[in-house]
Amino acid sequence: MTIEQLENYRANKVELSAITEEIEDSEEVIGVQSAAKFPYAVHTVTQSGIPGTPANVRLLERQHTLDAACKAVENYVEQITDDKVRAMIRLKYMRLRGRDLTWLEIAVRFGYTDEGTPRKKIRQYVQNGG
Repeated sequence: MTIEQLENYRANKVELSAITEEIEDSEEVIGVQSAAKFPYAVHTVTQSGIPGTPANVRLLERQHTLDAACKAVENYVEQITDDKVRAMIRLKYMRLRGRDLTWLEIAVRFGYTDEGTPRKKIRQYVQNGG
């Protein structure tokens, strides 16, 4: 895992949400069908799907790529055994609601006097491979 992948997590989640919404908007629903055998009664059968247009194929591929990247970051963070480092990464890189926390705000939450301390701890953890 790299710092760049952590930094891209939030943007990937936002783009993934937008692509998912766009794909859902392009879904087509087919509704009426008649029976193949007597009495040939008309009944409703709902079938839905995404048209296989080149644009939709590209969207589905991008959705898969973004989903895989987000899951890789999430799995990496779940495997971190150092509680402080895991919490710092979540606060800095994975918050989806609210504003971004600054390094100073993160440092204060953990009782550090220097804003560089959480940044250094995360960088060291990532560079050392955990």
